[in-house]
Amino acid sequence: MNSYTYRYAARAALAAVLTLSSALASAQEAEYLTGGVGSEQREEMKTQRDQYNLLLTFADRDGELRAGVALTVRDRQGRTVLEVPDAGPLVYAKLPPGSYRIVASVDGRQQVRSANVGRGPREVSFHWAPEMASAR
Repeated sequence: MNSYTYRYAARAALAAVLTLSSALASAQEAEYLTGGVGSEQREEMKTQRDQYNLLLTFADRDGELRAGVALTVRDRQGRTVLEVPDAGPLVYAKLPPGSYRIVASVDGRQQVRSANVGRGPREVSFHWAPEMASAR
């Protein structure tokens, strides 16, 4: 391989990596925290909540907090800005101000909420009937 061919191959490889990195970055545009399974973890997360403008809580209707939620947040144009396959019971996200569609699923049961997010915190809760939730 001559030096021209090598440089061309190296540039092509670098371009492919940058394209892949850009695609991954655009698919996940939000900084977020998820957790809160135990009281200690919930308290730790709550100390950071003022750094995020979308605060999600997942629970059963009886108040039992719920983890294992498939979460997708899309902007007004339908682009996915946050996708977490195993979220909760708390999710704190930092999103640009705007309107969002939030889809949360547990055991194939989906709930959808809309939220207008600004600079201050916007809290959104999801509750599933206990009989719809899987055994813990």
